[in-house]
Amino acid sequence: MTHRTLHELDDAHADQRTRARLRIDLAEQYVHDYRSRVRDVQERFHELAARDGVGDDTGFREELRRTSVIVDEKVARAGRQIAELEDEYDQLLRAQTDERESFLARSAAD
Repeated sequence: MTHRTLHELDDAHADQRTRARLRIDLAEQYVHDYRSRVRDVQERFHELAARDGVGDDTGFREELRRTSVIVDEKVARAGRQIAELEDEYDQLLRAQTDERESFLARSAAD
């Protein structure tokens, strides 16, 4: 897109940065919420198991451990995806800097 003024370019860049940051923030919040909900459910299961006398059951403990491993793997994968979003954000900033410098150079040449 061609911008007529530096102000238009800066506004467009600000909008792009805002949208990219929002994606990152939403992803981080989702992971936090997911982890919290799963931990709450695990705690409730453990409380129920203790109350019903199966808290020390080997099968129950193994399933609870397996569930924890799965959750940890999903959170780690989400963390890697968020890191990719952060990398894309950094690339966006560099591209915007280049675009702004090019715009200023063209404006100075006119």
